Amino acid sequence: MKALMKVLFISVIMGTIGCGSNNLEKADIVKNSEVDWVEETAVIETTYESITVPDVTEATTEDQKITTTMPATVAEIVTTMTTTAATTTTAVTENNDEIVEMEYDSHKIFAKKVINIRVAPATDSKVIGKTRKNEEFQCIGKDGNWYIVMYEGIQAYVYASYFSDTPIPLVDKSVDDPYTYYEMEADIEVLKSKYVDNLSVDIIGKSYDNRNLYLLTLGNPDAEKSVLFTASIHGAEYITSQLVMAHTEYYLANMTEKYNGKTIKEILDDVCIYIMPMVNPDSVCISQYGFSIINDDTLRAKLFKLDYTDTWSSNARGVDINRNFPTDGFGKENADNQGSSKPSFKYYEGEYAGSETETQVIMEFVESHPTLMAFISYHSKGEVIYWNKGQTGTLYKNTKKMAELIADITDYRSVEYLQVKSGIDYEWAILEAGIVGCTVEIGDIESWFPVRQTQWNDIWKRNKYVMIAVADLFEELKR
Repeated sequence: MKALMKVLFISVIMGTIGCGSNNLEKADIVKNSEVDWVEETAVIETTYESITVPDVTEATTEDQKITTTMPATVAEIVTTMTTTAATTTTAVTENNDEIVEMEYDSHKIFAKKVINIRVAPATDSKVIGKTRKNEEFQCIGKDGNWYIVMYEGIQAYVYASYFSDTPIPLVDKSVDDPYTYYEMEADIEVLKSKYVDNLSVDIIGKSYDNRNLYLLTLGNPDAEKSVLFTASIHGAEYITSQLVMAHTEYYLANMTEKYNGKTIKEILDDVCIYIMPMVNPDSVCISQYGFSIINDDTLRAKLFKLDYTDTWSSNARGVDINRNFPTDGFGKENADNQGSSKPSFKYYEGEYAGSETETQVIMEFVESHPTLMAFISYHSKGEVIYWNKGQTGTLYKNTKKMAELIADITDYRSVEYLQVKSGIDYEWAILEAGIVGCTVEIGDIESWFPVRQTQWNDIWKRNKYVMIAVADLFEELKR
């Protein structure tokens, strides 16, 4: 067993995306060298289920353990802050039996992550709220290692080491720090409140374990054309969610920046970008935390009968969503090492085409949005673009144009040969919905899977302008 302390995730782009803190133990990883080269380029690594459910943490003294609680959404947190320059503060000590008067210079502090807000300076005291990442507070005092703040009209305590006197610095990070569903939810709330005019957020469905399936609408929802980007249809490919959230924040923060002679805002006024940032959230949670993260007793019990791996890609029912779409390829194997006749970590297509709720949400959205011109599905890994499913005519030409554009921007390889049909998402988009579609595989094929944060700088540099470039392309293209 080895302990992995999850550290702060800081985006390298303008603005703030994702951070969190976990203390979790993962089982020893048993690796093998098998590589799937046909559109699913994952090194299969199996671990045995032995994981402690983590999330919000508070550091204590060196002699104390770090405490953990279950993850929580921070959507409804409202903070009341005082603004006086210097304050005399009454502080409650850790044992709550002594009042201390102290002089303290009031100043602003910024939360580095999602942490607990407590009624007293002790980790066993009552939790009355949680911070948002980069949320601003007015610090009115300090008691040992704890800052004193005002929270919803009462005096409260937060652990000082998880706060900064300035907003989170936007610096690179090269340590392993997987982007979680809970971080994504917190980031969505921050972006929604900060960019009211250019971003709308909807919950368009629920996973089997009752997690939200989000839709982000970037730009003009009444535009005559739109494109759709999806991420994390396979749970272990969660770095794709980090990427599309980074895209969202960057474009919102840089609306006046020009691309191809037009501002980002001008492009988004004409072509709306829809983003499903985490299509398969149960799968992401299983990959990162293990089966114990599943709340539903029946689902969890069935999962514990299966072999666990941190490369888990199926949903909470053991169905590979990216094999579940109703196309001619449904139920067919891509290669000899693919395909499963029963629930598993990957490749099981389900009882019938379109059987899974996550699949249905995607299909219903596409079918109900006639402005959609393109469907781009982010996956990892391989640095390759798949797009040829046998489409013809204008649809073939437009798909090839989009694939070549993305290849030029990213320096990924565009695969022109006909790909095997297998009931996957962009295949359905092309052959059934009749729109342009492709899969973009990010991350070096030779790297560890799931793709680690050590590749983030390169991934972001290559993909930074993909979304806005695709939107700009379809401003000119006709069906």
